[in-house]
Amino acid sequence: MSNPLADMPAFEAILRAYGAQIAATQRQYANIQKVVNAQIRSITESREAMAQLVSQFANAQAVTRRTLEALRPAVEAIQRTLLTPEFLRQIQRSIEAWTQPERAAATILVARGWWLVPSFPVLLLNQVILLKAEKRSRSINRLICDYYSPRRLAGMMTAWEDEPLFKRRRHLFLEGLRAHREKRWYLSIPLLLTQVEGILADFAEQRNVPKKASVKEMARALRLDLTDTENLVIETWLMQLDAMFGSGFYVTEQRHRGVRRNAILHGRELRYGSEVKSTQLWLQLDTIYWLICATELPTPRVR
Repeated sequence: MSNPLADMPAFEAILRAYGAQIAATQRQYANIQKVVNAQIRSITESREAMAQLVSQFANAQAVTRRTLEALRPAVEAIQRTLLTPEFLRQIQRSIEAWTQPERAAATILVARGWWLVPSFPVLLLNQVILLKAEKRSRSINRLICDYYSPRRLAGMMTAWEDEPLFKRRRHLFLEGLRAHREKRWYLSIPLLLTQVEGILADFAEQRNVPKKASVKEMARALRLDLTDTENLVIETWLMQLDAMFGSGFYVTEQRHRGVRRNAILHGRELRYGSEVKSTQLWLQLDTIYWLICATELPTPRVR
């Protein structure tokens, strides 16, 4: 028979071990309870914050509504005061003064073989006028070619991709841009020239223009009821298009600042490679893109 007193130390050790486990479990439970309580507080605070935001938003709406109601009589009074015939005439005179640089620059550009390109910024037009006034018209070509750098032309090509007639020709434009960047204008010019003609022909077909129509007739099918400035774009552009496609084969002896389609593509003009002519063809394409977009939108856009 065993002695109970002899087993007491072992029993106490077991009790202490269980006691330690119970204490550890209690501590874990207390930590879990703290985390749970913190989450509950966070959720409660979030709900309160959300309720405050909703209340503030409702108050802001009410204040805005009251403000608009208070301002309505003042706005109506201003409209009655300002929208007079004299005020509208002043606005018209301001618009005419604002478009004056475009008209002055257009005359200068046409004389140099360019036209009023829709993407020309006003600052560029003012520089054109300044160069003319300083009797430095020969610098206009350099000004425009520098502005339409290969990087800017690449951005122009990206914008063209929203028009299917241009998007399907992207691989050709990439080759043309590579040649232009590398100053191989004898390659870029005939490539771009064919695309000007091809896009006009495809678009004319969409517009039910007779297939036997000339390129000039195709271009004139793009005429729209536009603003004075937009019509100025088209008029100056058609002048250069007439010069490009209206020439005969034998024009190599004739001095002309622009591109001559027949002389180049039929091998009659052998000294056509230049940065100016290559840049002009890029801008021809950009003008056609603008015109196509103008026919597809309720309000034509000038970029």
